[in-house]
Amino acid sequence: MKKICLFCKKSFNAYGLKAKFCNRFCSDKGRTPKIMVICKNCRKEFRDIDNKKSKPRKFCSPLCFQKYEIGEKNPAWKGGKIVNYRGYIALRIGNRYILEHRVVVEKHFGRTLKNVDIVHHINGVKTDNRIENLVLTNRSKHNKIDKKIQKGWFTASS
Repeated sequence: MKKICLFCKKSFNAYGLKAKFCNRFCSDKGRTPKIMVICKNCRKEFRDIDNKKSKPRKFCSPLCFQKYEIGEKNPAWKGGKIVNYRGYIALRIGNRYILEHRVVVEKHFGRTLKNVDIVHHINGVKTDNRIENLVLTNRSKHNKIDKKIQKGWFTASS
């Protein structure tokens, strides 16, 4: 099959469907020029296409981009506080989110909470995490508090 070389514009016999250049010299010269760029995350040098239409890449791989954009370096960072799907405030501690009301109670009592410990918001506002508004209970006491609230009997001193 006859094709025309993209670099020197000469006609040549192509043996494959993807052939674009007549020889290795034209292939090396005809390809888009490359530049050396340093990755912002791992500081390794990598080759990128020298394209006048777009800026050179900043990262050598998608994994380096993900590692660089974690936490405070991410432009969408909001201080590590989110409101989860149930309406509670969660804090980013390490690589995971922990509910803020549990952190407040842990600091107040000076111990880590067990899985059976339940923190109850007295006024029912899930984002009000003042220590005065929080009560540490277990499952059975929490159910009793919920019943008292439904009947209108519960106060902060109960």
